Amino acid sequence: MAKPDKVFKQTYDWFRAAVTQATRTLPPGQRVQAEQRVWQMLGVLNPAVPPADPNIEDFKSNGAAAESRAVATGVVGESLAALEYVKQAVDGLNGGNPAAALAVKTAALR
Repeated sequence: MAKPDKVFKQTYDWFRAAVTQATRTLPPGQRVQAEQRVWQMLGVLNPAVPPADPNIEDFKSNGAAAESRAVATGVVGESLAALEYVKQAVDGLNGGNPAAALAVKTAALR
């Protein structure tokens, strides 16, 4: 089995944590569906049970190089993490507290 390089593994682990963080506030049923959908979009062969220690064979072959997947995983993971900040800011604005929304921006920049 072809093991991915160290960067891919680190990015995959970070992405897995980001998916968990981004979906933690969803109701349990929706959380499972959202996580499975993300893994499916990433090309995991079994999105219901994403691998803890991925092999290249755990992903659909679409001709992409391992480096491309590592970059794509990082970009998607960063985007999911950013969504949590957007949610916090919107929640602050919805609560009538613009200062709370600005505080999210300050925390995100640290």
